[in-house]
Amino acid sequence: MTHTSSPSGAVTPGTTVTFTAGYDTAGLGGHVVDFSMLEWRWVPDSGADPVACTSVSGSSCSRPIAAAGTMFASAYVNGEHQEKSVHINLPVAPDSANKLLLKGDPRRVPAGGGLITFAAFPQRTTQNWGVTGWLFLPDSGAPRSSDGCPRASSLRTCTDSITQTGTMRVYGFVPTIPNDSADFRVYVGGSGLLTVTGPGTYNPAGELVTFTASASGAKSFAVTNWAFHADSAGAGSTTSCGTTETCTFLPSGAGYVVAAALVDGEEQVDSTHTTPEIIRLMVTASATLVDPGTAVTFTAAPKTPATVVISGWKFSPDSGAATAAVGCTSSSANFSCVEKIGRSGQMWTYGSVNTRPDSAYARVDVRSAASPPGCEPAPSCGGAGTTRVVIEQKTPGLIPPAETFYEPTAALSVKLVDAAGAAVPNVSVALVLKGVAGTGGHVHEGSNGEPRPDGALNHSTVNTGSTGVATVIYTANNVATDVLVTGTSASATSGTLTLKIGLNLVDITDVPAGAKARFDMIGGTPWHPVNHFGLHNMRASLYALSDAYQEVLLYFQKHPERAPSGRLPTRLGLNDVSLPTGGRFDLSRTWKQPHVSHRKGYDADLDVRRESSDDALARLITRLWVLEWKNAIKDERQSSNHYHLKMSDIHVVSPSR
Repeated sequence: MTHTSSPSGAVTPGTTVTFTAGYDTAGLGGHVVDFSMLEWRWVPDSGADPVACTSVSGSSCSRPIAAAGTMFASAYVNGEHQEKSVHINLPVAPDSANKLLLKGDPRRVPAGGGLITFAAFPQRTTQNWGVTGWLFLPDSGAPRSSDGCPRASSLRTCTDSITQTGTMRVYGFVPTIPNDSADFRVYVGGSGLLTVTGPGTYNPAGELVTFTASASGAKSFAVTNWAFHADSAGAGSTTSCGTTETCTFLPSGAGYVVAAALVDGEEQVDSTHTTPEIIRLMVTASATLVDPGTAVTFTAAPKTPATVVISGWKFSPDSGAATAAVGCTSSSANFSCVEKIGRSGQMWTYGSVNTRPDSAYARVDVRSAASPPGCEPAPSCGGAGTTRVVIEQKTPGLIPPAETFYEPTAALSVKLVDAAGAAVPNVSVALVLKGVAGTGGHVHEGSNGEPRPDGALNHSTVNTGSTGVATVIYTANNVATDVLVTGTSASATSGTLTLKIGLNLVDITDVPAGAKARFDMIGGTPWHPVNHFGLHNMRASLYALSDAYQEVLLYFQKHPERAPSGRLPTRLGLNDVSLPTGGRFDLSRTWKQPHVSHRKGYDADLDVRRESSDDALARLITRLWVLEWKNAIKDERQSSNHYHLKMSDIHVVSPSR
């Protein structure tokens, strides 16, 4: 028994489809068979629709299609009851941003022709897409295919000998678009080639961005159109740039800026990709050194124009508990506030920049009552005719947190100096430590009231002795933070010194020169908003991994029959690496684990998930990171839904101090 439909596959609503039942005598030597008692039955994919046929003619049944469903035909063939079915679909509304794209290299070959390699890829997905064929459309003559780029083929890359200027077209499918295509123009002979340039990143809430179209070596050049195709669904749009050689607009997310132009009479198209940058918050103070009780105006703003929401303010003094602010309150949503400052400390603001949680602070120092105007409090501050405490770090620089690199210690000199600057012998100085709020990447205090770790001194009270200078040894905790050391002595002005506890790490979000691929940076929280810092060579290794991963994706496009099933994202997702200056990364805000590691800048969590659909991705990352580059991986997919990457000891280069 046979069963066919016309038209078949997906149809638009209201289309009348004719179903025809019959039989095939080929297997019976052409003998006539008995075909009787034909019945039709329509079963919609959803809902009820009891009408099978609106008209019947012989062995054919016709009906208009209002919804997707299956037509069943049953009959007796040579006395045997048989049933066949045909399913009819309705097209799904296409996702305009999820289209096939096509690139070729080189874009121009010499007169006489040359080889060009083409690669098809989807704009937003790595699953449920494919290629069905290739066709070259020369500017003159008939369309053609070749052995390298066949008309019917699932090859995702192909190489063709191009002897005429024209367009290579790839046919295929992506989710929601079962019949899609993409074009790429190539050129033979000549010298002019359209090139679109512009910033790789832009401020999504700032000034308009300018992209430029040019054609070096061209005798004539005229832009015909500009367009923007966003990576995310529903964000593609044409610009209003018209036919100018520069296009200035604000893109609606990450995507391709595309220009079309006539270059020496040829129609050419080129594009460049751009993505929004991460903008940080900042706070300024109207004065940074004031007398006690002075009103200071604090203003919050992004470092570059952006959409900012302020959710509150908080003042954190260097010593003593934080007090309720009067003008700059925790519930104030104002971008500016005024507060009377009685103690040295930091004014923090909390909010978001372009919907990303962020925080920032401005520091204000308060003069001692005995200090003259203009006396600076760093490293210490005293008044004319008085003695004052001076605390200095003998070897300036960062002090490594415990359990990272080097010894977590620093030698401090402590002395009293008189008005002439001479050291005063045989006097006692009491020393107190306090962790500075909001520093080290920790925008929080202990979630259960635990104080910010401040390390320890080998002596809390010292005597300056006969030389007038005492030495104490400071030992850091494993948390990176600023620590304020305050020294007091009878009848003297107190002195302070801020110690910087941390490692010299680099920002992983700063793409190193030569790197091609990018990460999706994930995992930031309001209390740890910046979580992608690491060693120089860790950053280089991560981007090498990302570049190698992209090369593997391209290989699978060239050899789709070897591509594994499962999730292979267009970009790797990079979760926690280290805080800006390393040290303990306390996910729970208790100054303790988790994390156990992520202190030294050579650990990173990669978005490889626990579901079996990520098994192929896990094997690929293991092959690159472990087998080829001899690093280490801890499989935390089941416990934490990620892969934990660690650089092997043989590759670690300790940070500078």
